[in-house]
Amino acid sequence: MRKLGYVLVVFLVLLCFALHQRSSWRAQRLLDGEALALQRSELIHELAKARVRGGEPADLAQLIKAPELSSLTLLHELSTTGMAFAHDEVYVYGLAQTTQPLSLGHGPRYGFILRAWPIDFGVTGDLQFHLDSKGGCFHGQNNKGRSGVTADFPPPFPAPDLRSRRSGWWPAKLAYRN
Repeated sequence: MRKLGYVLVVFLVLLCFALHQRSSWRAQRLLDGEALALQRSELIHELAKARVRGGEPADLAQLIKAPELSSLTLLHELSTTGMAFAHDEVYVYGLAQTTQPLSLGHGPRYGFILRAWPIDFGVTGDLQFHLDSKGGCFHGQNNKGRSGVTADFPPPFPAPDLRSRRSGWWPAKLAYRN
């Protein structure tokens, strides 16, 4: 009976260790997913800005043909004129084209809004991202648990109250600006 007590204590210690390791692994997976999504968002942002500077609209279907974005899959059935959605293994990306009014002697000035959110909230990421052609980059808390193309889809373009202190969004620094 006494040996059974020792075995039970060892078993409980091992169980606690295994639960801790599992939690640590899940947290690391979530952080890795967010880091990968931000990196891909920055790539999309960079490529879209180049198209806009060249006088062309930012078209996600064209952008994902770049070798750096070969891991993205376009969601044809959800995409419309002026708005397209794509996904990878961790996040969904939405790109909305915008135009500014015509100025005298010039054609339309194109812009875009890029949003990214986890494909599986709480597993592949928690944060959502908002980048735009004006240079804004924000991380959001994803208070509604936006997940894939089911929960709270589609997100608003742009995010409401983005620059408000109480909005759940905060400015982020883009890695390629360093």
